[in-house]
Amino acid sequence: NKVKADLLWEWYSKAENSVIKDLFVGQLRSTLKCTFCNTESTMFDPFWDLSLPLPSSSSRCKLENCLEMFIKEEIMDGIDQPTCSKCKT
Repeated sequence: NKVKADLLWEWYSKAENSVIKDLFVGQLRSTLKCTFCNTESTMFDPFWDLSLPLPSSSSRCKLENCLEMFIKEEIMDGIDQPTCSKCKT
């Protein structure tokens, strides 16, 4: 995955070569895992900002808590479930 991430970052950096990019852009890794055959598909995407979720139960929260909610694993099922490229489920 590191080779893929580095290759995609290099490609993006050539297209967006600026000091602003160097300061503010990051790379997000997301992984989909099929719940039927366990095949994993990993994507790497550049980001300029992150839309972090805010907890609804509290008027105050720490940035760390928002980041933990952002990276929390989620089960995608029903109409949100993507089709697996290997088993087609």
